[in-house]
Amino acid sequence: MSARCETARRNQPVIEKEASLYNGEVTIQRGDFGRKKHAYYWVEKGYFVPGVTSILRILDKPALLPWAAGLASKYVQDNLPENATKQQIAEVCEKAKTEWRSVRDAAGDIGTAVHAFAENLFKGIPQALPENPFVQNGVKALQAWIAENDIKIIDTELVVFSKKCFVAGTMDLLASVNGKLSQVDLKTGKGIYPDHKFQTGIYKRAWEEEAGEKIEQNIIVNLNKLNGKPKILTIDNQDEMDFHADTFLRIKSVNENLKKMGEYA
Repeated sequence: MSARCETARRNQPVIEKEASLYNGEVTIQRGDFGRKKHAYYWVEKGYFVPGVTSILRILDKPALLPWAAGLASKYVQDNLPENATKQQIAEVCEKAKTEWRSVRDAAGDIGTAVHAFAENLFKGIPQALPENPFVQNGVKALQAWIAENDIKIIDTELVVFSKKCFVAGTMDLLASVNGKLSQVDLKTGKGIYPDHKFQTGIYKRAWEEEAGEKIEQNIIVNLNKLNGKPKILTIDNQDEMDFHADTFLRIKSVNENLKKMGEYA
């Protein structure tokens, strides 16, 4: 295969999901488009739509710096030979710089596996329990949350898009939970953080804009991959959920201004 053909092949979009929204007037594709990974594309207009999680990445996460420094320190302690030469010290320290990436990617793989299991479970697709113990714990936490609630599935992995706010994302689960129309967001990190509230707030607003109905509550379920227990945050105050959506839009505005500053620098 020629270099040109290989480049063309790599640049072919890989569509993970396609959603027909607003009574068929809007088609949103989610997938990889060359260098744009996990992106959202508005087919009729022919341009990309900003993704919610991408926008929220600009938020400062103060715990990450000491976490990464701790991983680097541990890597050096575990891998530095006794009586190490200067060259060996330099090599170990160089690898320690990127240890956080390896840990982050492994955690991402666990989260992806738990979400995939959840999607199949919600759709009633038979599947074997994964062998990875961390994934197993995430699944146990999910099963515990399901067992403790009356859940009627409406849709899962639901692409949402707001024309007014010009943003897209993917809702983990839309369901009736204990008799209330609910959005459920599954997390596999160490806890529940403010950006999770902003994410569910804007997803709710986007879905309501298209559907013309009200979601009664946003539920964030943290699936602990260490102890297999769920931690739940339920937000059922409409004003609070609107505040979270409005906060997201302010973050989106800051993100757009930062890009403009880069253009004019």
